[in-house]
Amino acid sequence: MKKILEFFIEPFKVISRRNISDNISKFFNRHKVLYAIVSLVIAVLIVLFMYAGGL
Repeated sequence: MKKILEFFIEPFKVISRRNISDNISKFFNRHKVLYAIVSLVIAVLIVLFMYAGGL
């Protein structure tokens, strides 16, 4: 059980250690259009998964 939990938690540890989240945040603050496009893609994916789950 511990190995399974570590498998899912490890990527978050890597991201937090290398300040990747700060770099991503700075990048999207400079490129507002990409921020909007990525947000739209994520919203569409959420809707598709909700629709597919309802079938």
